[in-house]
Amino acid sequence: MLSQPALSHQLRDVENRLGSARFERRGRSLVLTEAGARVLDSARGVLAEVQRTESDLAVLAAGRSGTLRVTAECYTTYHWLPPVLSAFRAGWPLVDVEIAAGAAERPGAALRERAVDVALLTTNDSLDALRLVELFEDEVVAVVAEGHPWAAQPWVEAADFDGAHLFVWHDCIERDCVLGLVAEAGAVPGRVTPVPLSTEGAVGMVRAGLGVTAMARWAVAPYLERGGLATVPVTESGVRRRWYAATRTGAEPAYVQAFVDVLTRIDVATGAVRGEAVRSGTEVQAVVG
Repeated sequence: MLSQPALSHQLRDVENRLGSARFERRGRSLVLTEAGARVLDSARGVLAEVQRTESDLAVLAAGRSGTLRVTAECYTTYHWLPPVLSAFRAGWPLVDVEIAAGAAERPGAALRERAVDVALLTTNDSLDALRLVELFEDEVVAVVAEGHPWAAQPWVEAADFDGAHLFVWHDCIERDCVLGLVAEAGAVPGRVTPVPLSTEGAVGMVRAGLGVTAMARWAVAPYLERGGLATVPVTESGVRRRWYAATRTGAEPAYVQAFVDVLTRIDVATGAVRGEAVRSGTEVQAVVG
């Protein structure tokens, strides 16, 4: 607390610097001049902004606010992300979530460079110094028109893709896992057509009998209800993938782990997030590089 002499000195200093009086004496009372009232209004605004900043910083320090950046190596992932985002927002309303689609090609590097905070991927290779939490396993199946010859088969072999017109997702894992098997079998599709970011487009092409595609069974399920399509396992044992949430090791805001916790509760078959009781998945890798 300032003493009266110190306060008087500071007031004189302010008046000298600003070139006008802030108070006028009326009897024993000091009354604000018009200039003094303007300074007071400004000071109140500054103090309020300082208080808001201090409050915001306290929230940030507690890990309750911030921006969470997410990327996924396959765009079909965005079919089941909305319910995850909704469930996360219910518990963390002050955290903004950004989808960093451009980081999908180099998710590991994007994490290390802090361009993203969570990466959704189906591989655990070449991800040293990152933490992986297993989310779920799914199956990639061939999708054909209802009258296609494959529709009557119990499964198709990779060699069956020889000469076929194959619709794929550009830079997507479905393209890698199916075409990898096709290449290993020595088969060469007659034509490979990328359909970037468009499940609907690829399915429409297949339904029209223009070719075949391959995607996760859960991704094609809504389109099967409309008719005109059939799914066939690829190879007798099927093509299965494990999905992971990758994050950095070490100290991170609490909302990063909270988001991963919600991811572990997604049921991709229904698009629903399971009950709050399930809090975390199985950590399968934690390597400090």
